[in-house]
Amino acid sequence: MFKIISAIVSALRSMFIAVGRVATAPFKIIDRMLGGSASPWGIPEVQPAHVDDPSASSQPMSKIDWDIEYAKEANVVLAWAATSIIDDRPAELPTPPRCSRATREWLKGLTRDECEILLNSGEKSVSRHLRGRERIPGLRKVEPLDAVKWEPLLPMPDPELGCGGFLLNASPKPA
Repeated sequence: MFKIISAIVSALRSMFIAVGRVATAPFKIIDRMLGGSASPWGIPEVQPAHVDDPSASSQPMSKIDWDIEYAKEANVVLAWAATSIIDDRPAELPTPPRCSRATREWLKGLTRDECEILLNSGEKSVSRHLRGRERIPGLRKVEPLDAVKWEPLLPMPDPELGCGGFLLNASPKPA
């Protein structure tokens, strides 16, 4: 019996709401034409959020594509390694917006040989190594390392000396 009475009350309530909206519709139209807000006291009406509305979901509007972010960081690491090899010393470390702090702490401890391994590996392999998904053989995992000082390579011989320049540079210098 309670369910029947509840259903009747619900139907009557819905009917009165519909009749009230129809009865006030002309007044709302006239109010909007005259520049009013169509609600009492100038309070805007709030529409219920729809399920399809992306702003109503609990997820953030923009998702970060981590594949792209790690590819960018891999390119920064490769550029750092190339600059270090060219300069024959560890290059200046990239700043945190371009490179994570963990990667910076790792880069400062890499040797010349490890930089060469990095350059020969390619962007995708470096990206996977930075994430810890796939190790590059001969390269330590990404973790804080102590800073390393590179020993300078043998200088290039003077081209005016010809082949003898290689022999002069290769022979040990007297102490």
